[in-house]
Amino acid sequence: MTFRIQALERERRATMTGRMILVTAAISLIAEAKRLAQQLRVKGTGATERRKALKRTAGESWDEIKPAIEKAWAELRPALRSAAAKFRETQARVPCPTT
Repeated sequence: MTFRIQALERERRATMTGRMILVTAAISLIAEAKRLAQQLRVKGTGATERRKALKRTAGESWDEIKPAIEKAWAELRPALRSAAAKFRETQARVPCPTT
């Protein structure tokens, strides 16, 4: 009977030691997860601020360059239409090769 009690006591101690190791590991993992989550929050806030700044800058830049682009397109459009018309005329005059 004593041997059986001693074996059960050893098993209980081993189980308790194993549980303590698991609890300690879990506590360490939770602490690491909290640390990483905080770092990600800080990085996320910084990224959001950079995105907002870029959006403002891009909007301002677009507002500055838009009139110049519209003017250039207005000047280029007739030339493109003329070139396209000449190309169509040329293509209409060229006979299609027969095979």
